[in-house]
Amino acid sequence: MSARLAAVAGGCLALVAGGCESSQDTSARLEREAVNRPAAKAFVIARANRTIGVGRGTVLQDANGTAVVVPLRSKGSAPLGRVPLSFELLGKSGS
Repeated sequence: MSARLAAVAGGCLALVAGGCESSQDTSARLEREAVNRPAAKAFVIARANRTIGVGRGTVLQDANGTAVVVPLRSKGSAPLGRVPLSFELLGKSGS
């Protein structure tokens, strides 16, 4: 094996080995980061934005938890980002 190939292989191995993180390490890191995260602030949506179309939402659930997926479509000419969304989950009976 040439010295050049050995150097490249060694560099790749160092990158791969250095990037490994166990699930325990990940959990501990996320817990440390959560302590320094600012508290979420409550907000009130005063009125509906008429330039946003809201599609039919879907509730997804698995062993990891539950999520709500709601397709949004901008009717305006400018793109939108970080759009607050307020919703209420109802049972099949609507209550």
